Amino acid sequence: MPREQSLDKFIQHMKKIRKRNAILFVLWYVVMLLVYCSSSDANLTTLSLVNLGAVIALVGADFSSQSTLIAALNLLKENPDSPPEPVTEETQAS
Repeated sequence: MPREQSLDKFIQHMKKIRKRNAILFVLWYVVMLLVYCSSSDANLTTLSLVNLGAVIALVGADFSSQSTLIAALNLLKENPDSPPEPVTEETQAS
């Protein structure tokens, strides 16, 4: 089953990337908090907060999409030969 092994490797690689991204995000978050706390300039403080909010949203979306991809790959690995979903009016509408 070379396909199953390659899926396993890819899933493990995705999990490693997700873990690395989480560590980098925490480090970045700490640095941004230090900048925010040490800043006395109101414009820099506002910019830091806007930047922090944007990155939190992007990282959350990235983690969510990676989790969905890993779940889909696990389902594909468990049922590799399942028939495709038939095309109906409901599936075409979505």
